[in-house]
Amino acid sequence: MALPKINSNPEFNVVVPSTGESVSFRPYLVKEEKVLMLAFESKDTAQAAKAIGNTLNACAQDDGFNAFKCTTYDVEYLFTALRTKSVGETSNVILKCSECETKNDIVVNLDDVNLGDSSLKRESVKLTDEISVDMAYPQYGEMTKITSEGETLQDGIKMIGACIEAINTDEQSYGREDFKAAELEEFMESLTTEQFKRLSGFLKDIPTLKHDVEFKCVNCGHENNYTLSGMNDFLS
Repeated sequence: MALPKINSNPEFNVVVPSTGESVSFRPYLVKEEKVLMLAFESKDTAQAAKAIGNTLNACAQDDGFNAFKCTTYDVEYLFTALRTKSVGETSNVILKCSECETKNDIVVNLDDVNLGDSSLKRESVKLTDEISVDMAYPQYGEMTKITSEGETLQDGIKMIGACIEAINTDEQSYGREDFKAAELEEFMESLTTEQFKRLSGFLKDIPTLKHDVEFKCVNCGHENNYTLSGMNDFLS
């Protein structure tokens, strides 16, 4: 005899920031939360990123939605919204007092978190008189391949490479389908430091979740002001 169904999995809609399209989700269940927790506890950045994308895909009720094809900030926003509906509207974060370094337990209302300007951006970066690079915000799937969040030069190269849509010369334009990953890496490594900085500047404008937090230290009473930035800051 089959056991009864406990939850009807009510659906809710969330607007994808970069496209303005509405996607329907259901809250994630214990089986999915278990996978997320194991991924987060592993401290493996790539594993955690894949678990987030897989959870969004499992909970999406619209055919054709693929979290790994979304921008990185789309996934940040959508997963925070999913977490809010699944677990609750608040998240506890630990912040150190800037004066005495005492750890303070702060409650953040996730409904107050915002992205700011989340419109898609494209930019052509000129490297030489003959060569330019078309840049666009990277897909989340590309970023899951990066394991240390740009802390190494190699990962920095991968992050910038994930933003490249095309490489143009006076005679021809090469889209991503025209070159292999190894060829792109060779191209990136042939850049001068100045040229590399021009491309890396594009990354600074990628939207991310932000929220200003003010709190009085429980130990010394110092008034602290923090800006939380990125999904990890809110869901740590």
